[in-house]
Amino acid sequence: MNAQEIIQKAIPEANNDLCEYILWAMTPFPCGAVSPRSLFKAADRLKRANANGRRLCDFCNNEVHGDDWTCPSCTRALSQ
Repeated sequence: MNAQEIIQKAIPEANNDLCEYILWAMTPFPCGAVSPRSLFKAADRLKRANANGRRLCDFCNNEVHGDDWTCPSCTRALSQ
């Protein structure tokens, strides 16, 4: 099973672009090992966040509050 097939188990309608986004932005790939379980969990987390109208931080994947694309912790870290 490849990464796209694993992601499509969590998000059946996932296209190639979404699969690449999840692999590159929500897992430690290419710097670290990515297990099938962690890949599925990342895809499922994104699916649940989108279903509930929530956004995830571009850096740490925690929930974002407000209009930013970063969570409060990452916003503070980036502003220093």
